Amino acid sequence: MAKKFWDSEKFVGEVEKGGGKTYKISAVEKHGRKYVMVSEWKFDEKAGVEKPIGGQAYPVEVIDDVCAMLQSGKSEFSTSA
Repeated sequence: MAKKFWDSEKFVGEVEKGGGKTYKISAVEKHGRKYVMVSEWKFDEKAGVEKPIGGQAYPVEVIDDVCAMLQSGKSEFSTSA
């Protein structure tokens, strides 16, 4: 069994991205620091399992700012006709 990187990990949920890919969100901790991990997974048809293909861990202290920036980015695509 492979050794885990995170000291603790709690799965929060997932969002379908499309094309057989999903974003999985977890609350993780390493050396007493807390993060929210957003990882991208893809279903590997040959192996018959999901595999991680990338991700980013955000310190909990910056989550509100990251969410605000994501909302701001989203609003850039809103149009008022």
